[in-house]
Amino acid sequence: MKRLPYRQISIVMWCFRKTGRFVLKLPPFLLLVALFSANACSRIDDKQPDFAKTPPEAVIQQVKNRVPDATKISFSPVVAGKVWLARTYGTSKIHTLAVSRKILLLHLSTYTDAPPEDIRNAVRDLYLPAGFFDGTKEAQHPGNAGFREFQSLYVVKNQSFLLTCKTDPVDSRRINVNLHPGAYSQFISTDFDDLPPAIQKLPANWNGFQSVTITEEGNGAVFQLQFKDGILEVSDKLGILYSDLGNNSTDIARNDLPGQVTEWIAGNPPPPELSGFSCRWFRFADQEGYRLIFQKDTQKMHLFFDISGKLRYQYFTASAPV
Repeated sequence: MKRLPYRQISIVMWCFRKTGRFVLKLPPFLLLVALFSANACSRIDDKQPDFAKTPPEAVIQQVKNRVPDATKISFSPVVAGKVWLARTYGTSKIHTLAVSRKILLLHLSTYTDAPPEDIRNAVRDLYLPAGFFDGTKEAQHPGNAGFREFQSLYVVKNQSFLLTCKTDPVDSRRINVNLHPGAYSQFISTDFDDLPPAIQKLPANWNGFQSVTITEEGNGAVFQLQFKDGILEVSDKLGILYSDLGNNSTDIARNDLPGQVTEWIAGNPPPPELSGFSCRWFRFADQEGYRLIFQKDTQKMHLFFDISGKLRYQYFTASAPV
C-alpha cells in the first residue's frame, strides 16, 4: 500500500498541558498530519523502473560499501536522478540510507522501539502529544561519538509523525527536537546540485547557499534552504512556505493578519503555554504568505499560511537539556 502524498493531509486537534504531553480534546489546537494505515508500506520499497528514478551503479556501490553484507537493496527517489533513499538488511539490522550521486548523506539503522531513556525524558518534558514511539532509528556518525541522532515514528491516535532528536552542534548537553507531520526521514545536504532543478531556477542568490534540510514525506518532500543571509522553505511542488531573502519580508501586527487567519486562530487557539507570538509577511517568486510562531522559550510551533489565509504547513521545534 502506498503512503498518502504530500497534498493528501488531514488534521488532528491537539490540546496542551503543563505536564509536557498533549491530550486530545475538542476543540483544541490543530496540527496537520498524514493518515496512514497501520500496515502501510514505505515508498522506499516501490519499484521504479525509470532510470531517472533508479540510481546509477556508483550510488548502489556506496550502499554496498557502507553495509558490506547488504541484501535485497531497494531504492526510492527523493530528488529524481539526484538523491535516493535505500533500504537494505545487513548485520542483523535494517538500514535506511540517504544517498546522493556523490556521497552518503545519512545512515540510519534499526535501534529499538523508543530512543534511550535520557532522550525520552527530554522529549517528555516538551509540549508534545500524548502518543507513543513505534520504531526508532539511530544515525551512524563514525568518528563523532559525541554526536547522537535518532529518528522516530511517533504515533498519536493511529496518526504518524516524524520526531527527530539530535545533539545540538553548539552545546552537547542539549538536543534539538523536530516534529513533522506525515514525514518519514530527514537529512541534510550541503551540495547545491542535490536540489531539484525547478528549485534551482528560483530567483535566489545561490552564491550564498549553505545547506538544505530535506524532509521526506513518502511521495513528496519539503526543502528548508539555508543561505548566508536567510532561509527559504519550499515544497517540491514549488509552494513557497516562507522566505526572508531579498528584504521582502517584514514583521506585522496580529491585527493586520487576514480575517481567515484570525478566524483560524480563534477557532483553534494555541496552548496557553506557548504564549509568545510573532508573525512575518513575505513575498518570494511571485508568492506571498505569512509565517506565524507560537513560542515558549525554545519551544516553537511554526504555522505557514498563504496570502489568502489558508493554512499550508506546520511543524514543531525545540531545544531541550539531556
